[in-house]
Amino acid sequence: MEFQLIGKLDEPRGYCIDIRGHKESAKLDRGLRAHTCYSYQGQIGIDQAFDKASVKLGKYYIPYFNVCMSAKELIKGTTLVLRECTNDIKQNFTYTLNKTHG
Repeated sequence: MEFQLIGKLDEPRGYCIDIRGHKESAKLDRGLRAHTCYSYQGQIGIDQAFDKASVKLGKYYIPYFNVCMSAKELIKGTTLVLRECTNDIKQNFTYTLNKTHG
């Protein structure tokens, strides 16, 4: 499962959440970013693939790297980082299908 921004902005392919770096050599210590969506391999890249079952439970787990998305701090606008999966409140997120945007 990958996550894409609702609005395409300036990129027809849209923007997806991605680990900095490339495939197996992704830089886990550098966190996440919005990056052009692409699947040149015909499937979602391992550095963009989240576990769908975990997302339903509020965890954004990336199986290939065995890490979870985590807020760096519990403040609005904080950086998203990758950490070992725990029960830390900073790793609990709510996913909604709200398609409204301004």
